[in-house]
Amino acid sequence: MQKSETRNSMLRVRAQIEHRAEKDKRIQDAACALAADYSRVFCYVSMGSEVSTRDIVHVLRLEGKTVYVPYTLPNKTMHAVRVDADTPLVPNNRGNILSYADTFFDGQAELIFVPLVAYDDDCHRLGYGAGCYDRYFAAYPSGLKIGLAYAEQKRAFAHEKTDIPLDGILTPDGIIRRTV
Repeated sequence: MQKSETRNSMLRVRAQIEHRAEKDKRIQDAACALAADYSRVFCYVSMGSEVSTRDIVHVLRLEGKTVYVPYTLPNKTMHAVRVDADTPLVPNNRGNILSYADTFFDGQAELIFVPLVAYDDDCHRLGYGAGCYDRYFAAYPSGLKIGLAYAEQKRAFAHEKTDIPLDGILTPDGIIRRTV
């Protein structure tokens, strides 16, 4: 199966996840516990059927963490932007927070929570196909990269040389760590 076919199939699977609120809560609690040892956390702003990150971002900000969210330019270059307690987490159609278009953080977050469409046993991530996260990881390689996913999103798929595997996948059932 081609990546695009797998992506479309897995988007349908993710859209039909049952007991989503309960599963999101377990992932959120585990993500916040994992973030306890880090001061700079990069986290996507969830859209559609992605694992919800609103509570994660809210809790991390309350705990005094420096929180960054992605901002993707039209050329598909992704940057991190810092959000504060007053920033409304309402993304546009590319997942960007509209009020932070020009205040990029060009450093390294210690922990990065990543959205995904599917994942495999080796913590490879199938994303949306634009390569934004892979290019970001190539530019900022040292942060701990953790995908947030439902167990139902696990699927074998082909990956390319430019696909950068994650360090782990956090599901409602726990964390899957990359063994390589």
